[in-house]
Amino acid sequence: MDITENKRDLIPPISIIVLLAVGIRLAIALLFTPPLLSDEIDYVTLGKSIVEGTGMSISGMPTASRAPAYPAFIALIFSLFDHSMTAFRIFQAVADSITCYLIFVFCRRIFSLHTAFTASAVYALFPGNAFYVSIFMTEIVFTTLLMTALVLVTSRTLYSSIALRSILGGILGVLALMKPSAAVIILFFFIWEWYRSQSIRQTLKHYLIIAAGFAVIVSPWMIRNGILFDHFSLTSNGGVNFWIGHNDQATGSFRYYAENNPLENISGEFERSQFALNEGLNFIIAHPLRELQLIVLKFVHLFEPDFALMQSLLYRPEWGTYSRALLIYQEFPPLISLSLHALSAGIIITGLWGMIFAGGSLNRNLTLLSIIIIGWTGIHVIFFSVARFRIPIMPLLIIMGSYSFEAWRSKTLTITPLRRYLFIFFSLLLAGSWLAIFGLIYLVQ
Repeated sequence: MDITENKRDLIPPISIIVLLAVGIRLAIALLFTPPLLSDEIDYVTLGKSIVEGTGMSISGMPTASRAPAYPAFIALIFSLFDHSMTAFRIFQAVADSITCYLIFVFCRRIFSLHTAFTASAVYALFPGNAFYVSIFMTEIVFTTLLMTALVLVTSRTLYSSIALRSILGGILGVLALMKPSAAVIILFFFIWEWYRSQSIRQTLKHYLIIAAGFAVIVSPWMIRNGILFDHFSLTSNGGVNFWIGHNDQATGSFRYYAENNPLENISGEFERSQFALNEGLNFIIAHPLRELQLIVLKFVHLFEPDFALMQSLLYRPEWGTYSRALLIYQEFPPLISLSLHALSAGIIITGLWGMIFAGGSLNRNLTLLSIIIIGWTGIHVIFFSVARFRIPIMPLLIIMGSYSFEAWRSKTLTITPLRRYLFIFFSLLLAGSWLAIFGLIYLVQ
């Protein structure tokens, strides 16, 4: 049944779900106004710099350490609403509510109406993403654009419309200018189309316009960096991020130690990045077993409890004097910490169930979701991981989990011994890490 066949039945329910999402997110945007921490300070500073006419610069000095798309969104809202932080939080609340609707459209297009309502309702009520509307990080806007790209790529008219393919390429370009590591997402879509069509020639033909749209968006920024820094690159921070995940004090998560830091003596953003990349590669060669351990730790950190979000929402000034993050986490109310992560953990496990057991079903669009989830995880295994980085794939895990319930009811799950062992292995790895983390925080003094 097409969505246009029974509008009276379909429009009111999804409208209620989206309005619920809007209400929850607007309340969060207005009630939670945490101070700017960490990367947020840079993004807001760059947004103000753009409004003031000095472009992507900090303290008057041009920089390529941050990609320009998110500061540009901040600058747009600041220019329209007199530098209002609340206005930008409201903007993000609306964007995240649009994501809720896009989940419905995506699921209704390729799955059933039941899956569409389930997935959109779960996302509307899911606090793990919703609370980020108050945080000045890239994740909320990035997730909306990623879901927009997914809706476009599954459109029946995509390959007959040059305009739609150009728009898709442009959106993928904006994603790359928001998170430079996301430049590989266009490759994920290409791999899926190749898998779907089984024709490299047809795939190249379809993706030529998409690639052109991508290039149109990212080229001005790269040319700017070539002129100012003599490096045609998306970022001057890639090598540093790589080194953070590959050094003798690496934990798999963010840890940029200050004492005896070899990067501090290197002047020039791109020179520092290149030096850091070389240092990271040398570390991998010299410590292959440690590298295997870090791969596991990065996977675990990507899906760990989001204590950084709680630190922002429950911020206390004295936390800035604490010597260890663990001391901060121990002051979080256990019931809140456990409850918030229980919801995220449920989505992660059901999404994993869908990926492994429903992946062999008839619908090839599941493969697209799996490629993006696995690819996104792989990106952060290469660099480093924090819980915030999983925000863009949470809608995909929600969709996977919602569809798996439908497949379970219709007995279309593909359950083989290998798939069962994979599910058990990753479930135990995740559950074990969560128990260890909460045990370390609340049981070990």
